[in-house]
Amino acid sequence: PDKLMLQSKSAGIVDTLSAGFSLVNRHLWLVLLIIPLDLALWLGPRISISPLVGQAQTWYRQQLEQVSSLVTPAYAIAPQQVEQFSTQAQEGLEALKQFNLSYILAWQMPSLLKEVGGPTAGSIALSVENWQVFLALIGLLAALSLLGACFYRGAIAQFVRGNHFDGTFYLQRLAFNWGRLTLFFILFAAALLLVGLPLLVMLSLMETMSSLVASFFTALGVAAALWFLFYLFFVQDAIFVGDVGTLRAVHHSFNIVRRNFWPALGLVLLVVLITMGVPLLWKLLVNHTVGLVAAMLGHAYIATGLAAASMVFYRDRLARWQQNLEAKGPSSPPP
Repeated sequence: PDKLMLQSKSAGIVDTLSAGFSLVNRHLWLVLLIIPLDLALWLGPRISISPLVGQAQTWYRQQLEQVSSLVTPAYAIAPQQVEQFSTQAQEGLEALKQFNLSYILAWQMPSLLKEVGGPTAGSIALSVENWQVFLALIGLLAALSLLGACFYRGAIAQFVRGNHFDGTFYLQRLAFNWGRLTLFFILFAAALLLVGLPLLVMLSLMETMSSLVASFFTALGVAAALWFLFYLFFVQDAIFVGDVGTLRAVHHSFNIVRRNFWPALGLVLLVVLITMGVPLLWKLLVNHTVGLVAAMLGHAYIATGLAAASMVFYRDRLARWQQNLEAKGPSSPPP
C-alpha cells in the first residue's frame, strides 16, 4: 500500500475541513457513490414490519393478563392497569409500523432519506410476518450496508492516502475492510450487551427505590457512553486510511483522540452539528422530485466532504504520532 502523506505540522479544524472538501472538489465522482443507495430507497420496495409489531403488542397484553392472574390478590394488576400498560406499549410501538426495513441499508452510509425520512416512489410494498425472516433480513441488509461503506469510504481513503486511485489495491482491500468493519461492530455489540444489560437491570432496581437516583445514574451512563463513542470516532478512518486490523484500529482511534483531545473534540462536534443541522434544509426540498434530487446531491457532497475531512485529520495526526515515535528512537513501539 501507499505510504501515508506525512505532514510536519497538523492543520487546524478549519483547514482540515477545507482539505476534505478540496479533495472532494478534485474528485467529484466520489459524491455519486452515495446516490444509488438513495435512489434504491426512494424507488425500491418498502419492507414493512407492521404485522410483527402487531404480534408483539398482542403478546405483551397476554403476558400482562397472565401475570395478573398468577400473582396473589395483594399484588395483582388491576384490569385498568393492564389496559393502561397495554395502551402505553401500543403507542410506543406504533411508530415502528411505519418503519421501512430497507433503511437498514443506509445504516453505515450517509443517506439523505435516512436523515429526513423523505417520500418513497416505489409501488411495491412487502410485509414481514415471520420473526426468523425478520432477523435474517436485518443481518443481510446490515452486511450489505457495511459492504457499501467499504466501497464508499475505501474510495475516499485512496485519495487521502495519496493523490491517485489505485484500483488494484482498492479491490484487494474490499474483503479485508469488510471483515474488519464487521468484526468491529460485532465486538461493539457484544460489549454493549455485556455492559448494557446489567446496567439496565441495575437502573430498573434503582427506579423502584428512587427515581431521582435512577435518573442521575442514567445520565451518568449516557455521558459515559458518549465519551466512549468519542474515543472510537476514528476507528473507520484507521481501517480505511491506516489499513490496520480491527483491534489496532481501536488502538489508533483511542490514541489519536487522547493525543489530540481538543482538536478532535472540536472536529467531532462540528461534524455532528453539520450532520444534524443541514437535513433541516433538505426537508424543505424533498416534497418535490427536482428538489429531492437536488437534496440528494447536496447531502452527498457535504457528507463526502465531512468523511474526507475526518480521514485527513486522522492521517495528519497519525503522521505526527509516527514522527514523534521515530524521534524517540527505534525502541519505541510502532503505532
